Amino acid sequence: VGLDAIAAAVKRVWASLWTPRAVAYRRRLEIAEAGMAVVIMPMLSAVAAGVAFSCDPVSGRDDRVVINAVAGLADTLVSGQVSGEEIALESDQLRDLRGIVHRRGPASGLTDAGAVELAALIQETAFALDYSAPWYDIEWVWDGKRFYLVQARPVTARPWHTYPGLIGQTALWSNGNTR
Repeated sequence: VGLDAIAAAVKRVWASLWTPRAVAYRRRLEIAEAGMAVVIMPMLSAVAAGVAFSCDPVSGRDDRVVINAVAGLADTLVSGQVSGEEIALESDQLRDLRGIVHRRGPASGLTDAGAVELAALIQETAFALDYSAPWYDIEWVWDGKRFYLVQARPVTARPWHTYPGLIGQTALWSNGNTR
């Protein structure tokens, strides 16, 4: 609380740029110069919060949005202390319809209509970030009136989705043209 505490926190964040882990990461990626911005924003009053994936991170399906949600702030969810509620939505890419496939786990306070609204926002955001590979892990907060997106990262280990009859089959690649 207060300006001195904010200044000290900003200095700690800047200092993290020179931790052994951060230095090793930059060295491995051959990043010669590094800089860091520190964003200071008010704490959001969360009715529900969580992480949403613009694809199914388990199956790799890109016609699904998977939302993990908890009541209140999502610090326990993102740290792995709780699993929260999982809401999976499926979309029809031609008509852009979204429907809830399942809801599992303890209720988060996010309504069905809220889940559909969030899924649309997640897909729009993922496409805006990278239209060719729009698979993102996006942290969000809902204050009871609107959604706030607070962080986005690419999904780094999306499994290849295929039809059940093709699982285990050899992949064939061709540069042939079809008509």
